[in-house]
Amino acid sequence: MQQCAGDGATPATITTYLAAPGTPGKILFDGNCLNSGITISSFGAANATLYFLQVFDGGTQIFNGLSATPSFNFIPSYVASYTVMMTASNSCGSGAPKVNTLNVIDCGGGGGQQQRMAISMSPNPAKDHIKVDLSLLKSKITQLDFDNSEMEIAIFSTKDGSQVFAQKTMQKSVLVDTKHMVSDRYIVRASILGEYVVQQFIVAH
Repeated sequence: MQQCAGDGATPATITTYLAAPGTPGKILFDGNCLNSGITISSFGAANATLYFLQVFDGGTQIFNGLSATPSFNFIPSYVASYTVMMTASNSCGSGAPKVNTLNVIDCGGGGGQQQRMAISMSPNPAKDHIKVDLSLLKSKITQLDFDNSEMEIAIFSTKDGSQVFAQKTMQKSVLVDTKHMVSDRYIVRASILGEYVVQQFIVAH
């Protein structure tokens, strides 16, 4: 006989679970690239038999899935900052959801944009800092416009998709402090006047 907490259950009569599971562990992402399969996973919750995943863009749900394990595959079709929510459940009900943010970027440089500008980084691997330099190659942007326009630079973790650095500057050379970053691979995205370039680097302490 199946009984749950609140049903007058006692340890001798329980054949499934006493109560609904708790909250899953931290939600992790194995990447954050546009149009690429991203595994969304968690350490799970005790006594959970089913996991429900929801992905939102603002208030709009764009993906949902059910799985017996806390692991899902999600393929983002556009760049955005998505809210990811995972809930664990069993025959007694559902626990509180775990929430994280997935920042999706275009790692491919679409349309050959990677060839229009170039990033150089040193040292790579980095320990305490890394210098990021942006230069103009062949583009509809003139050298004068390039020199007189603001550069936006953002750095994302490839482990969970989180943004770890962001800056807007008129300079085309930025020194980034990496002492607080964990040893891992990161993606830097630099953009100017609608064009951008993406590159990976490594932090190794």
